[in-house]
Amino acid sequence: MALVKCKICKKEVIETADRCPHCDSLGPKKNRRVMWMMICLVIVLAAGMGWMIFNRTQEKVRSRDEIEEARRAEKIHQRIMSATFLLKTSVADPASVQVDDIKTNIDGSVLCYQYSIKGQDGKTQKKKAVFAEGDFHYSGGSWGIYCDSKGLMEVPDKPPPID
Repeated sequence: MALVKCKICKKEVIETADRCPHCDSLGPKKNRRVMWMMICLVIVLAAGMGWMIFNRTQEKVRSRDEIEEARRAEKIHQRIMSATFLLKTSVADPASVQVDDIKTNIDGSVLCYQYSIKGQDGKTQKKKAVFAEGDFHYSGGSWGIYCDSKGLMEVPDKPPPID
């Protein structure tokens, strides 16, 4: 068996000893084992922190235009919800109203509704209505003015999240 110096008291100790017989510190092999365990722990912690930082930088950063588009879509969606409520409450049987299609202009100030409604005789009627300037317009002239233009777009079912 080889003799090594104790790291604490610097006296010679058998290499396989659990403790130094002079100062009662851990033996040379135990100190190495503890040292390697600490090195491994530091490496694992550093890798974990690196992984957290890497994942955080991978989050999608949205541009100002994307955020503005999402806000605009949310505003249009809220306007549609309000206008649809007004449309349904303006008829005798709100449950009979089935919205078939909604189109809007770019800022949501005009909403063109195509909807079906059951009449008193039980037959389904197709109707059109325009929500503009804060009120519904049911005449064909209003439809021609507001809704026959090419600048209208389909309305998505749900707006994208704003985040």
